[in-house]
Amino acid sequence: MPHRFAICLGFASSYERYMSNNSKISDTEYQFGNNHAIVPTFQLASYIREMGYPATAHHHGRSSVNPIPLAISAGLGELGRHGMLIHEKYGSRLHLTVVTCDIPLSVDQPVDIGVEEFCKYCKKCARTCPSHSIPFGDKTVVNGVEKYAINVESCYKYKLAGRGEWTNCVVCVSSCCYNKADTWYHDLAMWSVKTTPAKLRVLVVKPLLWIDDLIWGKRPWKRMKWLGYDNAPKTMSCNIPGCNAKHTNLQDKRLHATKTVQGDAV
Repeated sequence: MPHRFAICLGFASSYERYMSNNSKISDTEYQFGNNHAIVPTFQLASYIREMGYPATAHHHGRSSVNPIPLAISAGLGELGRHGMLIHEKYGSRLHLTVVTCDIPLSVDQPVDIGVEEFCKYCKKCARTCPSHSIPFGDKTVVNGVEKYAINVESCYKYKLAGRGEWTNCVVCVSSCCYNKADTWYHDLAMWSVKTTPAKLRVLVVKPLLWIDDLIWGKRPWKRMKWLGYDNAPKTMSCNIPGCNAKHTNLQDKRLHATKTVQGDAV
């Protein structure tokens, strides 16, 4: 990009509607979030151009940059095990957009909100991922970056499992411990993690993980009716000719367990 600076924006989706995963309700909220983010991003880029500086808007419909590494560098959050940005208050339900420009700006720095320790011990997104696309093991170097290697191909192929009931899987987003309603006890939990020295955070993280499973469940999900939609589990029927597989509702499937292969956790 010819521009020197990048302004990163995040637009939060509804916590309640994301908890209806996977359904037409969570689908609608996901698309609403993407579409809602476009206009403010264009307006900001236009305003900067009116001040005499070049600027370009980047969003889910048209983008020349990857917003996640830029948002991490800008201090919006940290990279999670599931390959997405985790924000301190909104978890991974932020729709990210970017405005690249040449207007002189002061540069923010990356933040430490405890994601490194949480993702190391939690693995909730890996256990609940329907397509087994999120690893249980340690970080590896991918394209020169140390991170958890996500199987992007199997993740996107899982969209075919929607069978007309949904098109976007948000299970890893809704299961993340950082994905909570905006409440005082969530703020307190995040504060306790941030203010604890990194080497001692495991003493805080493990009790919080136990509380999270106890209150919100090992696979967070919520029954919801919205705009005529109802995400109540239905009897699964396959519309593929000749298919005799016994399909199971997502909420009834067993969680994935950590397996050991040649001494490595996968």
